[in-house]
Amino acid sequence: MLSKPGLGVYLVASWPSKDTYEKAIRGLEGIADFFELGLPSKNPKYDVLL
Repeated sequence: MLSKPGLGVYLVASWPSKDTYEKAIRGLEGIADFFELGLPSKNPKYDVLL
């Protein structure tokens, strides 16, 4: 449990590429308090930008 409001980062696993994903994780270490990992799907009906 965090003792303060935390910064969470949502990332889709291995997106857009494995190398870019790993760079993003490494770049956010020490900044983000937690990561939420999403699983890519064939029908991302909730990933719509309005």
